Order: sequence, then C-alpha cells, then structure tokens
Amino acid sequence: MVALGNCFGNQACITTKTIKAFAAFLHVRNIPGMIGLAAPGAEWWVNGTPPSVPWGGSKPFPDREPELEGQFNGFTSLNFTTLSITVDGSGRGALEARVRGEGPESGRFYENEVLQLFRINHEGEIEELREWIDPFAVFRYVEWTAPA
Repeated sequence: MVALGNCFGNQACITTKTIKAFAAFLHVRNIPGMIGLAAPGAEWWVNGTPPSVPWGGSKPFPDREPELEGQFNGFTSLNFTTLSITVDGSGRGALEARVRGEGPESGRFYENEVLQLFRINHEGEIEELREWIDPFAVFRYVEWTAPA
C-alpha cells in the first residue's frame, strides 16, 4: 500500500503516487512490491493472445509473479526509464516507460517501450492494469520463429 500522505482524498494525487510507487518497484525489479500494490482480485492484462504470446491475456496480479521473475532474471542488466506519467481525477493513469536489457550472453540486447494503463481506487490500490508492449521486440530477443 502506498503512503498517501498529503493527498487528502484527491484522486489525481492518489493515482500519481501509486503509479510512481509501481514505477519505482519496477526500476529495482521488486516484484513483491509491485504485486503488493494491487487490490484483492485485481487483474493485469498484457497484449497478446495465448498460446501464441504466452504472457498475453488477463491474469490476477499474483499469477504474474513467476513469469516476471523469469523475465527479469533472464538479463545480466535490465533498466527501466520512465518517459511519462499522466493521470486524471477519476483514478485512471498511464505510465510510459522504456526498457533496455542486456545478456545473459555478451552482446545480446533487448529494447522495448511499454504503455501501462492503471485504474486506481481511493485507497491507492491498483484495481486493473492493462499493458501494451511490442511482442516482436520480445520475439527478436528470444530468437523466436513462427511455426510453419
């Protein structure tokens, strides 16, 4: 849960603080911290259709933890740069970030941009997260080829 401090019920302030906390956890790869910001029953949807895109679709926040660990631990270094955070007064907000990873082999790089749309409640909990990434950037990194 986020310390809402001086928000005094201002939903735009609550949304901003929650998204900034999520981004801070993302930057240091703190998966339990990210999951801990979710309200009970919160869903995290990622673009893509399983099984073609294994991480795609909607899942409860805790169900994302093992795949995030696999993704994060597959790199020697992984950096997230926040490009922008935009919120409105209704509990909706957007985080735009750039991801750059290296490894595990020398000379292998991954780059992608991410757009995450949040729905945040009055307690500062994430009720819904919708995430768009370029799956082709992922496929290039893992050297995936489509089945014939």
